[in-house]
Amino acid sequence: MTTYGRLGFLWKTAIVLALLTVMVSPVSAGNDFVTVDLRTDQLEVANAVAYQVLIYASAATQPAGANDFTSAWLSVDLGNQPGSGGAKFSQVGLMTRPGGLRWFVFAEPGVTCYRGSSTYGGIGCEGTPGDLVSTGSWYRVELRRVSGGWHAMLYDVNSVPWVLAQINDTGATIYDATVTSEQGYSGITNPYTQMDYFYSHPLHYIPATSTYVDWPNSANGIIPSQDPARFSQLYSVDLNGLNTFCPTHYGATLNYWNDERVWFAGTSGQTCGALMFPPKTYIPLALKD
Repeated sequence: MTTYGRLGFLWKTAIVLALLTVMVSPVSAGNDFVTVDLRTDQLEVANAVAYQVLIYASAATQPAGANDFTSAWLSVDLGNQPGSGGAKFSQVGLMTRPGGLRWFVFAEPGVTCYRGSSTYGGIGCEGTPGDLVSTGSWYRVELRRVSGGWHAMLYDVNSVPWVLAQINDTGATIYDATVTSEQGYSGITNPYTQMDYFYSHPLHYIPATSTYVDWPNSANGIIPSQDPARFSQLYSVDLNGLNTFCPTHYGATLNYWNDERVWFAGTSGQTCGALMFPPKTYIPLALKD
């Protein structure tokens, strides 16, 4: 199922992202991910020190299991070392568990919670249902490097920024970035809980101009399998690194409102893998004599 040949990413996703289910539940049965892996090969992106995406939860179907959830999030890797925790995987986003929609933060380097409560074995924070977020509205989430660490942030419906937690890592470079819809469950049978999340315009920061800009387009002049780091790509993968659910249960719908940087990932989506933000080819006009 590796449309563009990125098995390393798939296995990292399946293993590292499963930590969230492990921390929520003592018995983790599985996770399903519809993820956009964003290109980070350019220094402008890798050293941008701030990253954002808009997330919209159009519904918040509460999972039947006490430890089940769906979630939508932005993540970065603050490290590139092998082994458990070597990637320093860090995420901020929205989550639906029994009780309703709430925000959450999870980071392998550890966190200091400024809002909500400490959870996930002490390396995450979670808001109460309805704190700052509700269904039917867009919310901007952000990971921003500051003195002494990284801030995990959320902008409310009035665009007021809230610092949710500090991620306890001082690195200035990211090694991967993703925007993901996830289902996690703790029972024996996959419940395929209804999952409805939209995403709009991942951004990175330009310090020289103090502005946020769209993520760069995928590269031109080379096929993705030859150099996958130069491309943003959509994948569908479960906890075992396989696609066992798309498009029957989950998938993506691309190019919402004819905008290639707006997409849906969840129940009823039919796209399982795709090149995102395709390269723009310049074709010069023929000059007349």
